[in-house]
This record gives sequence, structure tokens and C-alpha cells, in this order.
Amino acid sequence: MTPTEHATVPTGAAGRELPVIELIGDGRPPPGGVAALLGVVARRAQVRAHLPRAPRPDARLAVSPRALGLDRALADRAVPVAVVVTEPGDLRHPAVTAAAVRLLAGRAERAAEPALDGTTGPCVPLPPDALDPEAHPPVPPFVRAAVRRAYRLPDPLIVRVGYPSPTVPAERLLPSALAVASAAAVRGPHAALACALGTPLVTDPDTAHRLGAVDGVHLWVRAGGDVEPAVAALASDPERAASLGRGARALVLERLDLRRTATELLAGCGIAPPRPPHRPLAGLEAALDGLDTPPNAAVRFRALTAGRSLGDAVAVHELTGTRR
Repeated sequence: MTPTEHATVPTGAAGRELPVIELIGDGRPPPGGVAALLGVVARRAQVRAHLPRAPRPDARLAVSPRALGLDRALADRAVPVAVVVTEPGDLRHPAVTAAAVRLLAGRAERAAEPALDGTTGPCVPLPPDALDPEAHPPVPPFVRAAVRRAYRLPDPLIVRVGYPSPTVPAERLLPSALAVASAAAVRGPHAALACALGTPLVTDPDTAHRLGAVDGVHLWVRAGGDVEPAVAALASDPERAASLGRGARALVLERLDLRRTATELLAGCGIAPPRPPHRPLAGLEAALDGLDTPPNAAVRFRALTAGRSLGDAVAVHELTGTRR
């Protein structure tokens, strides 16, 4: 490939080229929270390793201040560099202060840091329990009850994680168990997953503080011997359980949403959010194409007609080119 040639860049659903983010490693896997964040970033950008003869990327992300080749990347002023900071002592590292963006892993919010005074560019917090809400959609109470009936599960079904329990779900089954539970007692890092799923939750003060949760709004906070009576009471109170389930999901969207962190990171690197598609029903069309729906099939026309409100009620053929 000559310097004037361009590598093929994947495109999004609307056919636009994706920006490229070059990942600069340090010989170790990225920290868990950073790895999950990269999965979300990859929906809006191509994340790749350094390619010797490839065109310049749109931005670079170093997984630590000691990443291999970071000095060379910082010397290239044409491409913004973001650096992941996991240790407080690294805030004074020259590579951190010189970076365009500092990704503060394990931080729910940016505290006042004297080491960062005078630096330019944003500091993006990456909460310790942040996750991708799209990967864990909420499950309404009536759906939980229907699944329990269908599979002849106990009702109410109480799941305990981090607390003594005669039956502890295997790690791979934990999301499923929390998704069908009437209520759960969870402490530790899995509490964020329960919140994302909308599981009515009881936890301890330390976990609630870590999540930034408010007792009675997002979940119930109980200590010691008060946990078991509380989770039993919650499982037998469908109205209160539903309210806390909605509050738990709202907490994730407000404080623990990796999509928000990804947007801030990309914006700090000069990568703006994608513009709305010129054809509002393009995503629906792509899904229908993926199902091999014939162009003139009645089901295609009904689906596009149902989504017409996305296009301010203009004719379907003006949005899609499909006329019936």
C-alpha cells in the first residue's frame, strides 16, 4: 500500500465511514472496565492496533501511561491521544498531563485533582461498575412472573449473591437468574447487573454507596440481619418491587451507562456523535434485508408503514424508495 492509498474502513448501517481509533497497549489485557468500554466504542468507531503503513487514525487510546509507543503517539500532534489512568499516582505522569483526554478508570466522577491543574482537555470518569445497558435490557415484573410459571420455578423466587445462600447461581447463569427473580439480595460488583435488569434489589450500605444509589428510590439498603426480612418483604410486594426495579434501571442509565462514557471519550478526541440518518427508516430496512424479506413483501410494507412516524408522516416511498 502506498502512502496515498487508504485502507478499507468499515461503515455503519447508513453507509458512512467509521472513524478509526488506534489502541496502544502495554503488553497486558486492558482493565475490565476499559475492555467493556471498548466494546461500546466499537459501535461508533473502528478500534484497531497500530498498522505500520495504514493512514493516520482519527484518535489514539493508550491503556496506561506506560503503553508501548505512547511517547511517539504524543509527539504526533495531528492525532489526539487519550490515556487510561487507573492509579492515582499516575495523574502526575508526563504522558497523562500531555494527553488530550484522561480516562479515569474506577472513578464515578472527577474529583478536584491538583495534579491535573493547568492541563487542557477533559477528564472522563469511568465508574467501577459501569456497564452497557443495551446488553442487559430490563425485564418487567409480569414477564418475570410468566417465565417463572413457564419453567415451574419457585414463586416468589429470591436470588442471593454475595450473601449466604443454599443455592448460588453459577456465574454464567447469574444474568438469567437475576432476570427472572422476584427480588434479589446482592452485594458487590454484581449489583450493577441486577440494577440494569430492573431486578428489585436489597443491598448493603457499602454497595449502595459504590453505586450512588438512594435507599427507597433505586433499591433498599439494609445491614446485617435486616437483609433477609427485607428481601422477603420486597418479593411479596409487587407494587413496591416494580417501583424499585424502575428506579434501579434509571440509576444505571444516569450514572453507570458506558454509552455516556463512550460519547464523552469520543467527543474529547474530536469525534462527534453520528448525525441522524437521511433516511430515518434505514435501520429498519437493514433489519428486513437481514431477514431476506422480499422488496415487495406485504410484511415489509406494513413494517415500514408502522415506522412512518419517524419521518414526520411523509409517504413511505419518500423515506425508503419502496412503493406498493
